[in-house]
Amino acid sequence: MKGWALIGGSLTGLALALLLSQWASRSRPLPPAQLISDAHGALADICIQYRQDFNASVIETLMDLLEGLDDDLEIRIVVERRAEFDFLKAELARHGVTRLDRLSAVITGFPITPWARDRFGALTADGKPVIAVPPARSSMSGARGHDERVPEILAGCVSGGTCRPLSFMFEGGDLLADEDNAFISANCLGRNSPLDVDDRPGLLQRMKDDLGRRIIIIGATPEEVPDHHICMVLTPLGDKRVAVADPWLGLETYRNNPAGEAVEVETDLAKYEPFRIVRQCLERQGFQIVPIPLLLTRTPRVFVSYNNVILERRDGEKRVYMPVYGVPALDRSAGEAFEKEGWQVIPVRVAKLYRHTGSLRCQVGIIRRR
Repeated sequence: MKGWALIGGSLTGLALALLLSQWASRSRPLPPAQLISDAHGALADICIQYRQDFNASVIETLMDLLEGLDDDLEIRIVVERRAEFDFLKAELARHGVTRLDRLSAVITGFPITPWARDRFGALTADGKPVIAVPPARSSMSGARGHDERVPEILAGCVSGGTCRPLSFMFEGGDLLADEDNAFISANCLGRNSPLDVDDRPGLLQRMKDDLGRRIIIIGATPEEVPDHHICMVLTPLGDKRVAVADPWLGLETYRNNPAGEAVEVETDLAKYEPFRIVRQCLERQGFQIVPIPLLLTRTPRVFVSYNNVILERRDGEKRVYMPVYGVPALDRSAGEAFEKEGWQVIPVRVAKLYRHTGSLRCQVGIIRRR
């Protein structure tokens, strides 16, 4: 799997990577894979990237998440140095978190960011986990660039796991699925310029072939949709139902009861319109919409998002690990919306995390479900 790692992130590199990927598929056929559903199955194998210097921003989130997860998970903590793993376990124990024997360390030897989700997608082929990566490395440097080396390390740690380049550019937050569909935002299409303009039908067919699901496109151009990963504004619930971020509902809820953590709310309603387009795209394609409050802040890409969740179905129960922001009216409204859909809400604090432009789902790379 080293050929893809040597290719640059330019347009020329992308074109070359696609050609190499197509050549590889013809010369060494791979078993068909399918993007795992975000709305089905029990969590079985996850990874969390951790940096000790980010501890103050993430420790509450990790405490709540780990306390809520079941005992039978493989929980891989990806760190640069073993000392960081030991520090995290000591911090969790100090805060009363139990069952720390579930955690295992994955040592990279190089700096990484805390965003485990961004660099890969989780697929399955013949019942075995496939860690999917883009066909080309980006030109990012430092810890963000090093994140792109983590998927191959993870694949080497997972029993039966493989690392497979897909034929299109993406980030992990771009990939979202239910039992039938993969939801792809125009933001993701835009990462594949100029293919998204010159040969969009071909690009969509490659996505369908790679992901093994029908492709649901959200928006015609990146300018039409919210400037963030699709998982920040949409949550597939299964059975043609989707929870969709509603910033007007979030604004009204917050204005009526602004108690709790203070938020610098975006008041330019023109910036709310891309969320309407998301809803309209889904309604036109026959999905039933469940409105979920979202608070749009004045800081770009900082959303008080209740869509950035982790769902699982375990032992006949539907669970949602839902971020909470210390804004009681909003936290309560979002929780009630999921509960009405039959989901048991497990709150996870993210008030110290979300201002770094991500939330709960961004923290967790799901490798395998059962």
